[in-house]
Amino acid sequence: MAIPDDVRTYIKANIIGSLGTEGYRPSAAAQCTQYVAVIELPRNLWPNLIQTLVENVTNANSTEMCKEATLEAIGYICQD
Repeated sequence: MAIPDDVRTYIKANIIGSLGTEGYRPSAAAQCTQYVAVIELPRNLWPNLIQTLVENVTNANSTEMCKEATLEAIGYICQD
């Protein structure tokens, strides 16, 4: 929470953008998404996260790797 808002926004955008870019499991990007979400969602600091993740999964243009990593991120978030 000590990181400035603009830097946190940049980090979150890059974490979401990296979902599905890895060639291995478990996805580090999915785990990073979960770690940030656990801190920011209760404070309403990442209000569009769930919508973004759902769009990743339902978008016909998303790769299978992106869909898998996104579902993994959703699972991690729900786990916490």
